[in-house]
Amino acid sequence: DVGIAVGARASDLARQVADVVMAGEDLRSILHAVGEGRIVQDNLRRSLRFLFATNLSEMALVLGAAIAGAREPLRPLQLLWINLLTDTLPGLALALEPGAPEILDRPPARPGADLLGPVELRTVGRDALFLAGVGAAGLALGGPSLAFATLTAAQLSYASVCRAPRPLRSSEGARADARFGALVGSGAILHLAALTFPPLRRLLRVTAPTPLTLAGFAAGLALPHLARGATSTHVVVRRGGRNQTEDRP
Repeated sequence: DVGIAVGARASDLARQVADVVMAGEDLRSILHAVGEGRIVQDNLRRSLRFLFATNLSEMALVLGAAIAGAREPLRPLQLLWINLLTDTLPGLALALEPGAPEILDRPPARPGADLLGPVELRTVGRDALFLAGVGAAGLALGGPSLAFATLTAAQLSYASVCRAPRPLRSSEGARADARFGALVGSGAILHLAALTFPPLRRLLRVTAPTPLTLAGFAAGLALPHLARGATSTHVVVRRGGRNQTEDRP
């Protein structure tokens, strides 16, 4: 419950006791403010899901390898590279996601509700194990360099799984897709440089690229998309008098 003082001509008493003081008298600005707040909250949830799942996957891979007595899957500098790369550009891309057209149609969130509830936490755990499995497969097939290539690529691609579902035809969605692709694609290009550019390879102690390494990089980019397609539900919604299809994971 929020007390609002409307307009510049509101009394001093109303301004003092109000929670929100509007500079103008157009009440529609309240709707825009509520919508922006919901978009920020939704994007925060998506970013948390992405960051928790990707960082937990690294912990699971390293701890799992230690328990199994396998060789070290990732060196300290490689872990730092992964965190610098996957926690910045994809996190920024998720933070800039636009809101869904029906953002104001849903009921308000319960005060004090957790940003990540039990269902979301189970999803984070499942996704973290999936990403760790991708890295473990790389370690088993080609050693630490392949694990580094596949896990980082899979984490970058996983950002697309955390995005909001949107209509297939939307100009705002097209702009958001272009921005998202530019940010995440930049991360993928940087990681490919770490696998192929000699000075970066020496710094990160990555072996010379082989066809298997490049195939692992490509597979890491593709696997989260394939997993999302396998677990998505196609939903037909009606907007503006037309039926539109959305993918909802």
